[in-house]
Amino acid sequence: MLLAIGFGPSVTSAGATNVLEQGWENPTNGLTADLATGCTSACVWTREPETGTPAPTADAGPHNFWHVQANPQENLIKVPDINPNLVQLAPGDNGHLPSAFEGTHVAWFGEPSTGTFCGADFKEFGESENLIASLNGCQSSGVESGTLTSPPFSLKGASTAILHFFSWWEIESVNADVFDVMMVEYSTDGGTTWTHAGLLNPANNPAGAHYQPYSNTGLQSSPQWKEYLADLTPAIGSEKVQVRFNFSTNDTLYNGFRGWLIDGVRVATPFDVANPAITSVDTCSGTTVVPVSVIHGTNFLLASKVSVDGGEAQTAQTPSSDRIEIPVISTGPHTIQVIDPNGTIASNIFSVIQPADCSPALPPLPPVVNKQPPPPDDNFTDAGNPTVEPDGSLVFDETFPEAGDTVASADIPQGAEISRVRTTLAFDSKRGKKKSKRCKREFVRKGKRCVSNRPVIYGTSSLHIPGVGTYKITVKPGATALAALKKGKTLHVQVTITFHSTRGGTPTSKIYSLTVKGKKPKPKKHRHKKH
Repeated sequence: MLLAIGFGPSVTSAGATNVLEQGWENPTNGLTADLATGCTSACVWTREPETGTPAPTADAGPHNFWHVQANPQENLIKVPDINPNLVQLAPGDNGHLPSAFEGTHVAWFGEPSTGTFCGADFKEFGESENLIASLNGCQSSGVESGTLTSPPFSLKGASTAILHFFSWWEIESVNADVFDVMMVEYSTDGGTTWTHAGLLNPANNPAGAHYQPYSNTGLQSSPQWKEYLADLTPAIGSEKVQVRFNFSTNDTLYNGFRGWLIDGVRVATPFDVANPAITSVDTCSGTTVVPVSVIHGTNFLLASKVSVDGGEAQTAQTPSSDRIEIPVISTGPHTIQVIDPNGTIASNIFSVIQPADCSPALPPLPPVVNKQPPPPDDNFTDAGNPTVEPDGSLVFDETFPEAGDTVASADIPQGAEISRVRTTLAFDSKRGKKKSKRCKREFVRKGKRCVSNRPVIYGTSSLHIPGVGTYKITVKPGATALAALKKGKTLHVQVTITFHSTRGGTPTSKIYSLTVKGKKPKPKKHRHKKH
Protein backbone atom coordinates (compact mmCIF):
# COMPACT_ATOMS: atom_id res chain seq x y z
CA MET A 1 0.00 0.00 0.00
CA LEU A 2 1.49 3.31 -0.95
CA LEU A 3 -0.42 6.41 -1.96
CA ALA A 4 -3.39 7.93 -0.16
CA ILE A 5 -6.27 9.53 -2.04
CA GLY A 6 -8.97 12.11 -1.55
CA PHE A 7 -12.16 10.11 -2.08
CA GLY A 8 -15.82 10.98 -1.65
CA PRO A 9 -18.63 12.28 -3.87
CA SER A 10 -18.56 15.88 -5.00
CA VAL A 11 -20.48 17.63 -7.76
CA THR A 12 -18.83 19.43 -10.68
CA SER A 13 -20.11 22.64 -12.22
CA ALA A 14 -21.52 20.57 -15.09
CA GLY A 15 -23.73 18.62 -12.68
CA ALA A 16 -21.66 15.43 -12.72
CA THR A 17 -20.57 13.59 -9.58
CA ASN A 18 -16.92 12.84 -8.90
CA VAL A 19 -16.70 9.29 -7.56
CA LEU A 20 -12.89 9.37 -7.39
CA GLU A 21 -10.54 12.31 -6.79
CA GLN A 22 -6.79 12.41 -6.24
CA GLY A 23 -4.49 15.40 -5.85
CA TRP A 24 -1.66 13.70 -3.85
CA GLU A 25 -1.54 16.53 -1.27
CA ASN A 26 -2.72 14.83 1.94
CA PRO A 27 -1.71 11.35 3.12
CA THR A 28 -5.07 10.59 4.75
CA ASN A 29 -7.64 13.26 3.79
CA GLY A 30 -9.77 12.25 6.80
CA LEU A 31 -11.49 9.33 5.08
CA THR A 32 -14.13 7.36 6.96
CA ALA A 33 -15.81 3.98 6.64
CA ASP A 34 -19.11 5.26 5.25
CA LEU A 35 -17.88 5.23 1.62
CA ALA A 36 -19.59 2.99 -0.91
CA THR A 37 -16.41 0.95 -1.34
CA GLY A 38 -16.22 0.15 2.37
CA CYS A 39 -12.84 1.81 2.96
CA THR A 40 -11.67 1.97 6.55
CA SER A 41 -9.38 4.71 7.85
CA ALA A 42 -7.81 5.57 4.46
CA CYS A 43 -8.25 4.47 0.88
CA VAL A 44 -4.87 4.18 -0.75
CA TRP A 45 -3.40 3.77 -4.18
CA THR A 46 -1.15 0.75 -4.57
CA ARG A 47 1.77 -0.03 -6.83
CA GLU A 48 2.88 -3.35 -8.25
CA PRO A 49 5.42 -4.76 -8.03
CA GLU A 50 6.29 -3.43 -4.58
CA THR A 51 9.98 -4.38 -5.01
CA GLY A 52 12.44 -1.67 -5.92
CA THR A 53 12.03 1.80 -4.45
CA PRO A 54 13.30 5.19 -5.53
CA ALA A 55 16.52 5.74 -3.60
CA PRO A 56 19.40 8.21 -3.63
CA THR A 57 21.90 5.37 -3.95
CA ALA A 58 22.33 2.55 -6.43
CA ASP A 59 19.67 -0.12 -6.13
CA ALA A 60 19.60 -3.29 -8.22
CA GLY A 61 16.89 -3.08 -10.87
CA PRO A 62 14.38 -3.50 -12.18
CA HIS A 63 12.48 -0.82 -10.27
CA ASN A 64 8.94 0.42 -9.88
CA PHE A 65 9.57 4.15 -9.64
CA TRP A 66 5.96 5.21 -8.95
CA HIS A 67 5.90 7.45 -5.87
CA VAL A 68 4.48 10.75 -4.62
CA GLN A 69 6.98 13.56 -5.19
CA ALA A 70 6.82 16.86 -3.31
CA ASN A 71 7.99 19.98 -5.18
CA PRO A 72 9.01 18.13 -8.36
CA GLN A 73 10.47 21.34 -9.83
CA GLU A 74 13.41 20.92 -7.46
CA ASN A 75 14.47 17.76 -9.31
CA LEU A 76 16.42 17.68 -12.56
CA ILE A 77 18.21 15.18 -14.78
CA LYS A 78 21.59 14.32 -13.27
CA VAL A 79 24.29 16.76 -14.47
CA PRO A 80 26.55 16.06 -16.27
CA ASP A 81 26.40 12.25 -15.99
CA ILE A 82 23.13 11.91 -17.91
CA ASN A 83 22.47 15.44 -19.17
CA PRO A 84 24.29 16.40 -21.37
CA ASN A 85 26.64 13.40 -21.50
CA LEU A 86 24.06 10.75 -22.45
CA VAL A 87 20.99 12.67 -23.66
CA GLN A 88 20.28 15.87 -25.55
CA LEU A 89 17.13 17.71 -24.47
CA ALA A 90 15.12 20.26 -26.42
CA PRO A 91 16.89 23.59 -27.07
CA GLY A 92 16.68 25.79 -23.96
CA ASP A 93 15.49 22.96 -21.68
CA ASN A 94 17.53 22.95 -18.45
CA GLY A 95 16.44 19.45 -17.43
CA HIS A 96 14.21 20.37 -14.47
CA LEU A 97 10.87 18.72 -13.80
CA PRO A 98 7.81 21.00 -13.72
CA SER A 99 5.93 22.29 -10.70
CA ALA A 100 2.87 20.24 -9.76
CA PHE A 101 -0.19 20.95 -11.86
CA GLU A 102 -2.11 21.65 -8.67
CA GLY A 103 -0.74 22.04 -5.15
CA THR A 104 2.81 20.86 -4.51
CA HIS A 105 2.72 17.05 -4.99
CA VAL A 106 2.53 14.71 -7.99
CA ALA A 107 2.70 11.00 -8.73
CA TRP A 108 5.89 10.32 -10.70
CA PHE A 109 7.38 7.31 -12.43
CA GLY A 110 10.94 8.49 -12.03
CA GLU A 111 13.80 8.61 -9.57
CA PRO A 112 14.88 11.76 -7.67
CA SER A 113 18.55 10.75 -7.57
CA THR A 114 18.83 10.83 -11.38
CA GLY A 115 15.75 12.81 -12.43
CA THR A 116 14.98 9.96 -14.85
CA PHE A 117 13.72 6.37 -14.99
CA CYS A 118 17.19 5.01 -15.90
CA GLY A 119 18.04 3.86 -12.35
CA ALA A 120 20.73 5.11 -9.97
CA ASP A 121 22.89 2.12 -10.94
CA PHE A 122 23.07 3.14 -14.61
CA LYS A 123 26.85 3.59 -14.50
CA GLU A 124 27.30 -0.12 -13.93
CA PHE A 125 25.80 -0.76 -17.36
CA GLY A 126 27.74 0.72 -20.25
CA GLU A 127 30.36 2.30 -17.97
CA SER A 128 32.91 2.15 -20.75
CA GLU A 129 30.60 4.17 -22.98
CA ASN A 130 30.74 6.99 -20.47
CA LEU A 131 34.42 7.64 -21.08
CA ILE A 132 33.29 10.26 -23.61
CA ALA A 133 30.02 12.08 -24.26
CA SER A 134 28.69 9.02 -26.02
CA LEU A 135 25.04 10.16 -26.01
CA ASN A 136 23.92 6.56 -25.61
CA GLY A 137 20.59 7.59 -24.06
CA CYS A 138 21.38 5.86 -20.69
CA GLN A 139 21.10 2.11 -20.14
CA SER A 140 19.28 0.54 -17.18
CA SER A 141 20.03 -2.61 -15.23
CA GLY A 142 16.71 -4.14 -16.28
CA VAL A 143 13.28 -3.38 -17.67
CA GLU A 144 11.84 -0.55 -15.58
CA SER A 145 8.10 -1.02 -15.06
CA GLY A 146 5.28 -0.73 -12.58
CA THR A 147 1.62 0.11 -12.09
CA LEU A 148 -0.14 2.72 -9.97
CA THR A 149 -3.62 1.47 -9.05
CA SER A 150 -6.60 3.30 -7.52
CA PRO A 151 -8.76 1.93 -4.71
CA PRO A 152 -12.13 0.50 -5.80
CA PHE A 153 -15.03 2.85 -6.49
CA SER A 154 -18.61 2.26 -7.58
CA LEU A 155 -20.24 3.04 -10.94
CA LYS A 156 -23.48 1.26 -10.00
CA GLY A 157 -26.44 3.11 -11.45
CA ALA A 158 -24.24 5.36 -13.62
CA SER A 159 -25.20 6.05 -17.24
CA THR A 160 -21.74 7.12 -18.44
CA ALA A 161 -18.37 7.74 -16.79
CA ILE A 162 -15.16 9.52 -17.73
CA LEU A 163 -11.63 9.57 -16.28
CA HIS A 164 -9.83 12.95 -16.14
CA PHE A 165 -6.15 13.38 -15.30
CA PHE A 166 -3.29 15.73 -16.12
CA SER A 167 0.07 14.45 -17.31
CA TRP A 168 3.56 15.69 -18.09
CA TRP A 169 5.76 13.09 -19.76
CA GLU A 170 9.05 12.55 -21.59
CA ILE A 171 10.35 9.25 -23.01
CA GLU A 172 12.75 8.00 -25.70
CA SER A 173 12.18 8.83 -29.38
CA VAL A 174 13.27 5.45 -30.80
CA ASN A 175 10.19 3.28 -31.41
CA ALA A 176 8.31 5.32 -28.80
CA ASP A 177 5.12 3.62 -29.96
CA VAL A 178 6.21 0.30 -28.43
CA PHE A 179 8.83 1.23 -25.80
CA ASP A 180 8.39 3.35 -22.64
CA VAL A 181 4.71 2.49 -22.91
CA MET A 182 2.24 4.57 -20.87
CA MET A 183 -1.05 2.68 -20.64
CA VAL A 184 -4.32 3.55 -18.90
CA GLU A 185 -6.44 0.57 -17.81
CA TYR A 186 -9.54 -0.18 -15.75
CA SER A 187 -10.94 -3.21 -13.91
CA THR A 188 -14.52 -4.10 -13.00
CA ASP A 189 -13.74 -7.10 -10.81
CA GLY A 190 -11.49 -5.69 -8.11
CA GLY A 191 -8.28 -5.96 -10.11
CA THR A 192 -8.51 -9.59 -11.25
CA THR A 193 -8.66 -8.61 -14.92
CA TRP A 194 -7.82 -5.35 -16.68
CA THR A 195 -9.18 -3.64 -19.80
CA HIS A 196 -7.19 -1.29 -22.02
CA ALA A 197 -8.55 2.28 -22.03
CA GLY A 198 -5.84 3.99 -24.06
CA LEU A 199 -2.16 4.78 -24.66
CA LEU A 200 -0.38 8.12 -24.39
CA ASN A 201 2.40 7.04 -26.79
CA PRO A 202 2.56 8.20 -30.43
CA ALA A 203 0.92 6.15 -33.17
CA ASN A 204 4.16 5.34 -35.03
CA ASN A 205 7.89 5.31 -34.42
CA PRO A 206 8.95 9.01 -34.27
CA ALA A 207 12.35 7.84 -35.64
CA GLY A 208 14.37 10.24 -33.52
CA ALA A 209 17.89 9.51 -32.30
CA HIS A 210 18.42 7.38 -29.19
CA TYR A 211 19.63 10.40 -27.19
CA GLN A 212 16.63 12.58 -28.14
CA PRO A 213 13.41 12.78 -26.09
CA TYR A 214 9.84 12.44 -27.25
CA SER A 215 7.18 14.24 -25.20
CA ASN A 216 3.50 15.11 -25.35
CA THR A 217 4.44 18.07 -27.55
CA GLY A 218 6.50 16.06 -30.07
CA LEU A 219 10.05 15.03 -30.99
CA GLN A 220 12.89 16.76 -29.07
CA SER A 221 10.32 19.17 -27.64
CA SER A 222 9.86 20.08 -23.96
CA PRO A 223 6.82 18.50 -22.25
CA GLN A 224 3.83 20.45 -20.97
CA TRP A 225 1.06 19.70 -18.49
CA LYS A 226 -1.91 18.50 -20.56
CA GLU A 227 -5.30 17.03 -19.74
CA TYR A 228 -6.19 13.44 -20.63
CA LEU A 229 -9.63 11.86 -20.93
CA ALA A 230 -10.57 8.17 -20.96
CA ASP A 231 -14.01 6.64 -21.48
CA LEU A 232 -15.03 4.43 -18.53
CA THR A 233 -18.62 3.90 -19.73
CA PRO A 234 -18.00 0.17 -20.38
CA ALA A 235 -17.41 -0.17 -16.60
CA ILE A 236 -20.79 1.21 -15.51
CA GLY A 237 -22.85 -1.07 -13.28
CA SER A 238 -19.84 -2.38 -11.37
CA GLU A 239 -19.30 -1.64 -7.68
CA LYS A 240 -15.62 -2.60 -7.84
CA VAL A 241 -14.14 -0.38 -10.52
CA GLN A 242 -10.45 0.52 -10.40
CA VAL A 243 -8.19 2.49 -12.72
CA ARG A 244 -4.45 2.12 -13.03
CA PHE A 245 -1.51 3.77 -14.78
CA ASN A 246 0.86 1.19 -16.24
CA PHE A 247 4.40 2.15 -17.34
CA SER A 248 6.96 -0.21 -18.91
CA THR A 249 10.18 0.51 -20.77
CA ASN A 250 9.99 -2.97 -22.38
CA ASP A 251 13.80 -2.90 -22.69
CA THR A 252 16.86 -1.50 -20.91
CA LEU A 253 17.91 1.10 -23.49
CA TYR A 254 17.50 4.89 -23.78
CA ASN A 255 15.93 5.49 -20.35
CA GLY A 256 17.65 8.77 -19.44
CA PHE A 257 14.48 10.86 -19.64
CA ARG A 258 12.12 12.34 -17.07
CA GLY A 259 9.29 9.82 -17.25
CA TRP A 260 5.59 10.14 -16.45
CA LEU A 261 4.04 12.66 -14.01
CA ILE A 262 0.34 12.53 -13.07
CA ASP A 263 -1.82 15.01 -11.17
CA GLY A 264 -5.47 16.02 -10.75
CA VAL A 265 -7.05 12.56 -11.17
CA ARG A 266 -10.83 12.26 -11.01
CA VAL A 267 -13.63 10.04 -12.33
CA ALA A 268 -16.92 11.78 -13.10
CA THR A 269 -20.35 10.40 -13.88
CA PRO A 270 -22.05 11.18 -16.15
CA PHE A 271 -19.75 12.61 -18.86
CA ASP A 272 -18.90 16.23 -18.08
CA VAL A 273 -17.03 17.21 -21.27
CA ALA A 274 -18.29 18.60 -24.54
CA ASN A 275 -17.99 16.86 -27.88
CA PRO A 276 -14.52 16.72 -29.45
CA ALA A 277 -13.66 19.62 -31.75
CA ILE A 278 -10.92 19.99 -34.40
CA THR A 279 -9.34 23.45 -34.62
CA SER A 280 -6.39 22.83 -36.99
CA VAL A 281 -4.34 20.12 -38.70
CA ASP A 282 -0.57 20.04 -39.31
CA THR A 283 -0.23 18.03 -42.50
CA CYS A 284 3.56 17.57 -42.24
CA SER A 285 5.13 16.98 -38.84
CA GLY A 286 7.53 14.49 -37.25
CA THR A 287 10.73 13.53 -39.08
CA THR A 288 11.81 12.95 -42.65
CA VAL A 289 11.83 9.23 -41.89
CA VAL A 290 8.37 9.13 -40.30
CA PRO A 291 6.25 12.19 -41.08
CA VAL A 292 2.80 12.34 -39.44
CA SER A 293 -0.32 14.47 -39.59
CA VAL A 294 -1.18 16.12 -36.26
CA ILE A 295 -4.78 17.02 -35.43
CA HIS A 296 -5.19 19.83 -32.88
CA GLY A 297 -8.38 20.52 -30.95
CA THR A 298 -10.21 19.90 -27.67
CA ASN A 299 -11.80 17.03 -25.72
CA PHE A 300 -10.12 14.16 -27.59
CA LEU A 301 -10.51 10.91 -25.62
CA LEU A 302 -7.76 8.30 -25.40
CA ALA A 303 -8.29 5.60 -28.06
CA SER A 304 -10.37 7.95 -30.24
CA LYS A 305 -10.78 7.04 -33.89
CA VAL A 306 -10.12 9.31 -36.87
CA SER A 307 -12.18 9.29 -40.04
CA VAL A 308 -10.45 10.45 -43.24
CA ASP A 309 -12.85 10.97 -46.14
CA GLY A 310 -15.40 8.79 -44.37
CA GLY A 311 -13.05 5.86 -43.62
CA GLU A 312 -11.17 5.08 -40.40
CA ALA A 313 -7.49 6.09 -40.38
CA GLN A 314 -5.00 3.46 -39.31
CA THR A 315 -2.90 3.69 -36.12
CA ALA A 316 -4.51 6.90 -34.82
CA GLN A 317 -3.18 7.79 -31.36
CA THR A 318 -3.97 10.47 -28.76
CA PRO A 319 -0.85 11.79 -26.96
CA SER A 320 -3.13 14.31 -25.17
CA SER A 321 -6.71 15.58 -25.20
CA ASP A 322 -5.71 18.38 -27.58
CA ARG A 323 -3.55 16.30 -29.98
CA ILE A 324 -4.09 13.25 -32.20
CA GLU A 325 -1.50 11.78 -34.57
CA ILE A 326 -2.18 9.78 -37.73
CA PRO A 327 0.06 8.63 -40.61
CA VAL A 328 0.53 11.28 -43.30
CA ILE A 329 -2.47 11.32 -45.62
CA SER A 330 -2.14 11.16 -49.39
CA THR A 331 -1.65 14.26 -51.55
CA GLY A 332 -4.71 16.41 -52.20
CA PRO A 333 -7.87 17.59 -50.39
CA HIS A 334 -9.39 15.57 -47.54
CA THR A 335 -11.99 15.76 -44.77
CA ILE A 336 -11.10 14.66 -41.22
CA GLN A 337 -13.35 13.84 -38.27
CA VAL A 338 -12.54 12.58 -34.75
CA ILE A 339 -14.86 9.93 -33.28
CA ASP A 340 -14.98 8.87 -29.61
CA PRO A 341 -14.02 5.26 -28.76
CA ASN A 342 -17.68 4.30 -28.26
CA GLY A 343 -18.38 5.36 -31.85
CA THR A 344 -21.37 7.55 -31.00
CA ILE A 345 -19.89 11.04 -30.53
CA ALA A 346 -18.09 12.82 -33.36
CA SER A 347 -16.32 16.13 -33.87
CA ASN A 348 -16.83 18.71 -36.54
CA ILE A 349 -15.68 17.79 -40.06
CA PHE A 350 -12.44 19.59 -40.91
CA SER A 351 -11.09 20.13 -44.44
CA VAL A 352 -7.35 19.97 -45.19
CA ILE A 353 -5.10 19.88 -48.24
CA GLN A 354 -2.08 17.58 -48.09
CA PRO A 355 0.89 19.00 -50.05
CA ALA A 356 2.82 16.82 -52.48
CA ASP A 357 6.09 17.33 -50.64
CA CYS A 358 6.06 16.36 -46.95
CA SER A 359 9.63 16.54 -45.65
CA PRO A 360 9.80 17.81 -42.06
CA ALA A 361 13.32 18.49 -40.86
CA LEU A 362 15.11 15.90 -38.73
CA PRO A 363 16.90 17.52 -35.75
CA PRO A 364 20.66 17.50 -36.44
CA LEU A 365 23.16 15.28 -34.65
CA PRO A 366 25.24 17.14 -32.05
CA PRO A 367 29.00 17.46 -32.36
CA VAL A 368 31.20 14.87 -30.67
CA VAL A 369 32.48 16.60 -27.53
CA ASN A 370 34.34 15.01 -24.64
CA LYS A 371 32.38 16.21 -21.59
CA GLN A 372 33.63 13.44 -19.29
CA PRO A 373 36.62 13.62 -16.93
CA PRO A 374 39.81 11.92 -18.12
CA PRO A 375 39.56 8.13 -18.04
CA PRO A 376 41.68 5.96 -15.71
CA ASP A 377 45.18 4.98 -16.83
CA ASP A 378 44.11 1.48 -17.80
CA ASN A 379 41.71 2.76 -20.50
CA PHE A 380 42.55 4.01 -23.97
CA THR A 381 42.09 7.70 -24.88
CA ASP A 382 41.44 9.61 -28.08
CA ALA A 383 44.53 11.44 -29.33
CA GLY A 384 42.60 13.62 -31.78
CA ASN A 385 39.13 14.26 -33.15
CA PRO A 386 37.85 11.65 -35.62
CA THR A 387 38.04 12.70 -39.26
CA VAL A 388 36.00 11.77 -42.31
CA GLU A 389 37.99 11.22 -45.51
CA PRO A 390 36.61 12.16 -48.98
CA ASP A 391 36.02 8.47 -49.76
CA GLY A 392 33.85 8.10 -46.62
CA SER A 393 36.54 6.43 -44.50
CA LEU A 394 36.40 7.21 -40.78
CA VAL A 395 39.79 7.75 -39.13
CA PHE A 396 40.42 7.66 -35.36
CA ASP A 397 43.67 8.31 -33.47
CA GLU A 398 43.60 6.39 -30.19
CA THR A 399 46.25 6.08 -27.47
CA PHE A 400 46.44 2.67 -25.80
CA PRO A 401 48.12 1.97 -22.42
CA GLU A 402 49.26 -1.57 -23.21
CA ALA A 403 49.19 -4.42 -25.72
CA GLY A 404 45.91 -5.84 -26.93
CA ASP A 405 43.45 -5.81 -29.80
CA THR A 406 40.86 -3.24 -30.85
CA VAL A 407 37.75 -3.58 -32.97
CA ALA A 408 35.84 -0.66 -34.52
CA SER A 409 32.27 -1.31 -35.61
CA ALA A 410 30.32 1.40 -37.44
CA ASP A 411 26.55 1.22 -37.89
CA ILE A 412 23.86 3.37 -39.45
CA PRO A 413 21.24 3.20 -36.63
CA GLN A 414 18.32 4.18 -38.86
CA GLY A 415 18.53 1.97 -41.93
CA ALA A 416 15.81 3.90 -43.73
CA GLU A 417 18.40 6.60 -44.38
CA ILE A 418 19.87 4.47 -47.14
CA SER A 419 16.70 2.63 -48.20
CA ARG A 420 18.34 -0.76 -47.77
CA VAL A 421 15.21 -2.88 -48.18
CA ARG A 422 11.92 -1.79 -49.66
CA THR A 423 8.52 -3.31 -50.09
CA THR A 424 5.76 -1.65 -52.11
CA LEU A 425 2.50 -0.98 -50.33
CA ALA A 426 -0.56 -2.86 -51.53
CA PHE A 427 -2.67 -1.23 -54.25
CA ASP A 428 -6.17 -1.82 -55.58
CA SER A 429 -5.51 -2.31 -59.29
CA LYS A 430 -9.08 -1.49 -60.28
CA ARG A 431 -9.32 1.83 -58.48
CA GLY A 432 -5.65 2.71 -58.31
CA LYS A 433 -5.95 3.38 -54.60
CA LYS A 434 -3.85 2.12 -51.71
CA LYS A 435 -5.34 -0.75 -49.78
CA SER A 436 -3.04 -0.20 -46.82
CA LYS A 437 -0.82 2.57 -45.52
CA ARG A 438 0.57 0.46 -42.70
CA CYS A 439 4.12 -0.86 -42.65
CA LYS A 440 5.12 -3.91 -40.67
CA ARG A 441 7.35 -3.71 -37.60
CA GLU A 442 10.86 -2.33 -38.24
CA PHE A 443 9.71 -0.74 -41.49
CA VAL A 444 8.74 2.93 -41.93
CA ARG A 445 6.88 4.88 -44.60
CA LYS A 446 8.97 6.59 -47.26
CA GLY A 447 6.74 7.86 -50.03
CA LYS A 448 4.82 4.94 -51.50
CA ARG A 449 7.12 2.32 -50.01
CA CYS A 450 7.87 0.71 -46.68
CA VAL A 451 11.58 0.98 -45.95
CA SER A 452 13.53 -1.14 -43.47
CA ASN A 453 14.60 0.93 -40.47
CA ARG A 454 16.86 -1.71 -38.95
CA PRO A 455 20.50 -0.76 -38.35
CA VAL A 456 22.84 -1.24 -41.31
CA ILE A 457 26.57 -1.97 -41.03
CA TYR A 458 28.62 0.96 -42.32
CA GLY A 459 31.94 -0.85 -41.93
CA THR A 460 34.26 -2.62 -39.49
CA SER A 461 37.97 -2.61 -38.72
CA SER A 462 40.33 -4.46 -36.38
CA LEU A 463 43.89 -3.72 -35.30
CA HIS A 464 46.51 -5.45 -33.15
CA ILE A 465 48.11 -3.18 -30.53
CA PRO A 466 51.68 -4.42 -29.85
CA GLY A 467 52.28 -2.01 -26.96
CA VAL A 468 51.63 1.41 -25.44
CA GLY A 469 51.29 4.17 -28.04
CA THR A 470 48.98 6.04 -30.42
CA TYR A 471 47.53 4.12 -33.35
CA LYS A 472 45.36 5.07 -36.30
CA ILE A 473 42.14 3.12 -36.81
CA THR A 474 40.43 3.40 -40.20
CA VAL A 475 36.90 2.23 -40.94
CA LYS A 476 36.10 2.13 -44.66
CA PRO A 477 32.48 2.19 -45.87
CA GLY A 478 31.12 -1.11 -47.15
CA ALA A 479 29.42 -1.57 -50.50
CA THR A 480 25.94 -0.62 -49.27
CA ALA A 481 27.10 2.54 -47.48
CA LEU A 482 29.42 3.52 -50.34
CA ALA A 483 26.60 3.23 -52.87
CA ALA A 484 24.44 5.53 -50.73
CA LEU A 485 27.25 8.09 -50.42
CA LYS A 486 27.75 8.10 -54.18
CA LYS A 487 24.08 9.01 -54.53
CA GLY A 488 24.71 12.10 -52.41
CA LYS A 489 23.00 10.83 -49.23
CA THR A 490 23.95 12.09 -45.76
CA LEU A 491 24.48 9.21 -43.32
CA HIS A 492 24.38 9.39 -39.52
CA VAL A 493 26.91 6.83 -38.27
CA GLN A 494 27.54 5.46 -34.77
CA VAL A 495 31.00 3.97 -34.21
CA THR A 496 31.89 1.74 -31.25
CA ILE A 497 35.62 1.18 -30.62
CA THR A 498 36.36 -1.67 -28.19
CA PHE A 499 39.76 -2.48 -26.70
CA HIS A 500 40.63 -5.96 -25.41
CA SER A 501 43.75 -5.98 -23.24
CA THR A 502 46.15 -8.94 -23.41
CA ARG A 503 45.85 -9.08 -19.60
CA GLY A 504 42.19 -10.04 -19.99
CA GLY A 505 39.44 -8.53 -17.88
CA THR A 506 36.46 -6.48 -19.05
CA PRO A 507 36.90 -4.83 -22.47
CA THR A 508 36.57 -1.02 -22.60
CA SER A 509 34.63 0.84 -25.25
CA LYS A 510 33.89 4.29 -26.60
CA ILE A 511 31.12 5.49 -28.89
CA TYR A 512 31.30 8.25 -31.50
CA SER A 513 28.44 9.77 -33.49
CA LEU A 514 29.46 11.12 -36.89
CA THR A 515 27.77 12.59 -39.94
CA VAL A 516 29.09 11.54 -43.34
CA LYS A 517 27.97 13.54 -46.36
CA GLY A 518 28.12 11.99 -49.80
CA LYS A 519 28.60 13.83 -53.08
CA LYS A 520 26.96 13.03 -56.38
CA PRO A 521 29.42 12.82 -59.28
CA LYS A 522 29.24 15.75 -61.67
CA PRO A 523 27.76 14.84 -65.05
CA LYS A 524 30.33 14.65 -67.81
CA LYS A 525 30.21 17.35 -70.45
CA HIS A 526 30.10 16.03 -74.02
CA ARG A 527 32.21 17.86 -76.56
CA HIS A 528 30.82 18.17 -80.05
CA LYS A 529 33.30 17.59 -82.84
CA LYS A 530 33.58 20.24 -85.50
CA HIS A 531 32.90 19.03 -89.01
